[in-house]
Amino acid sequence: MINKLKIIFTAVLCMIFSGCTKIQPLDIGCPEITTAEIIEPPEITTVPEPEVTEPTTVVTTQSFVPTTPTDFDREYLDQCVFVGDSVCSGLRVYSGLLDADQVFAAGNLGARSLHDYTVTYRGEELSIMDAIAKRQPKYVYLWMGLNDINMTTKEQYAENLYNIAIEAMNASPYSYVCILSMTPTSIDHPWKANDRIKEYNEEVRKMCEENEDKHIYFLNVWDAVVNTSGYLPDECNGGDGLHLSPYAYQLVLGYVSANQINYGTEFPVSTETEPTVTETEPTVTETGAETSEVTQAPSGDAEEQFNSDNSDNSDNSAYTQNETENTTSEFYG
Repeated sequence: MINKLKIIFTAVLCMIFSGCTKIQPLDIGCPEITTAEIIEPPEITTVPEPEVTEPTTVVTTQSFVPTTPTDFDREYLDQCVFVGDSVCSGLRVYSGLLDADQVFAAGNLGARSLHDYTVTYRGEELSIMDAIAKRQPKYVYLWMGLNDINMTTKEQYAENLYNIAIEAMNASPYSYVCILSMTPTSIDHPWKANDRIKEYNEEVRKMCEENEDKHIYFLNVWDAVVNTSGYLPDECNGGDGLHLSPYAYQLVLGYVSANQINYGTEFPVSTETEPTVTETEPTVTETGAETSEVTQAPSGDAEEQFNSDNSDNSDNSAYTQNETENTTSEFYG
């Protein structure tokens, strides 16, 4: 009986243990823990400020707006001087708009002979360049040529004007220079030179265009006084078909006022050198007195000595042409 119970007990235990399985770990759905990839933030770079550079020329806004061809800007014209021949001198005589101290002109003056002339500036007789140096204008207008077109080539004429412009800026380093074109003649003028005048004007225009960086400009005042046929009209004719009437001068100054040079803060750099002074060795006279002579070269590029004792009045007593003495080189501007 006892043996049967043992057998039954053993069998029950075997049944119990034969139905058991290995307990698996509980999967709760947690993701596998891995080392996260560290992403570096983008590098912050500073954008440099744009470099601010001053323009070489600060252009001023022209406030003057003409309503008629003869409107003029008094404030602008007060800052100008005009240098030239008998046509230019009419600005002083006929326009009524400029002071005598603003017009340095004389009959027969040309780009080839400017240094043969002196002017009276505020009671003092001076070379034209010395007068410019005294006044220090903001704008210098050169207006000449009718005494050049039959004496020089158009290339030499343009070169002479260029040299005058450079010399004017040496005399007045804060000045800009503008060359005005020659004006036309009337249809009945015996010269019949309008085509030639236009050729010379064009040569000067090209020269100025090539040298605009030097503040040398060109203004074609031909357009201010020419008629549709290409001649000086009757209302602009001063009487001889060559010189201008008072009305024409108003047109010219109106054209200058309407086409002002923009004035900036960068000025031409003077290339002026110190005047050359030549001292001679002291000499002993027969009486034993010691003397010395000092010779100073005249202003400008021309190596000329002028004899002021032999002056010839031109179209105004303030403007005289001096006889040339001991000319050592031809004047080119």
